[in-house]
Amino acid sequence: MEEKVQLWQRALADNGLRLNVKKTKFISSEQCSGSILDCQGETIEKVEEFRYLGRILCDRRCSRTLKGKLYRTVVRAALYGSECWALGKAQERQLHAAEMRMLRWACGWTRRDRVRNEDVRAVMKTAPIQLKMREQRLMWYGHVLRRPEDHPTRLALDFEAPGKRPRGAPRRRWKDVIKRDLAEVGATADDALDRMRPNLGMPISSSHMSLKEMLERIAAQHDLTHIPQRDRLKEGRQVYWFGTQSIYLDRNIVYVLDTQSFSWRPVGMEELLQLAGISVLHLPGVIPFIIVTFFFQAILSV
Repeated sequence: MEEKVQLWQRALADNGLRLNVKKTKFISSEQCSGSILDCQGETIEKVEEFRYLGRILCDRRCSRTLKGKLYRTVVRAALYGSECWALGKAQERQLHAAEMRMLRWACGWTRRDRVRNEDVRAVMKTAPIQLKMREQRLMWYGHVLRRPEDHPTRLALDFEAPGKRPRGAPRRRWKDVIKRDLAEVGATADDALDRMRPNLGMPISSSHMSLKEMLERIAAQHDLTHIPQRDRLKEGRQVYWFGTQSIYLDRNIVYVLDTQSFSWRPVGMEELLQLAGISVLHLPGVIPFIIVTFFFQAILSV
C-alpha cells in the first residue's frame, strides 16, 4: 500500500501537483495490520469512515442551473463510448426513464408533484439523452468516414462477415442504428465528409429553415431542450420555450415572455437575434441583410 501511495505521489509531482497528506485518509476493505501509512516521512491515518463532502445534486442550497451544469459535466461523462452502442428503442426508453428520475431527484420533485418531463428539462437545461447519444454516434460516424480506406476503423466499418445471417429476427447492428439516425435527421453519408458542418445530429443552416427549426437547432447546440408547448398565460397560442424565455408568433409579430416578470412584449430583430443567441459569427458567410431577410421570411411562413 505504501509503495502504491508513493507511486501515486510521484505521478502527481510529475504533472505539477502535490498530495496533501494532512487531508488524506485511507480505508481498508481487507485486514490491514498497520493503522498508519508512511509517505516520505509523513503519516496517513487509517479511518473507519469518511466524512462525505455533501450531496450537491440534491442540496437545496445549490441552484438548479448549477445542478444542470454539474449533470452535463459529470453524469453525461458516463456516456463515453456510447457512440459505439447499437441500442434499440426499448433500451433508449430505459435510459430516458433513468435520466428523468435523476433530474427529478436533483430538482426535488417526484411523480406526485405532477411536473411534466419537458418542464423538468427546461429547468435543468438538458437535452434528452437519446438525442445526445444520437449526436455522438453521428459525429463518430463522420469521423470514421473521413479516415483513409485502409484505416482500421474504416476497415471495421466496411467489414462484411462471410456466410448468412441466422434465422429469426436479425440482431441489430451498429450500421442499422446509424441508418436509422441518418433518416431521422434527414442527412446522408455524404454529409459526413463536410467538416464545415457542425455535426450530423443537427439541421444545416439554410434560407429554407423556418423559425421553429432554427430555434431547435440553437437549443440543441446549447444542450437545451426546445419544447413546443402551450403557455399557461396565453391559452391556445403556440409557445416556443427557449432557456428562460418564451417566444410566440401572433399575426406575424414576435412576442417574448419574460419568465421573471411574466409580461408579454413585442421584440425587434436585434433583440430577437440576441435572445436566440444568433450573430453573424455563428453563420459564417452570411451578411446581416440576408439574416434579416431570412427572419422575416421565416416569420411570414409560420
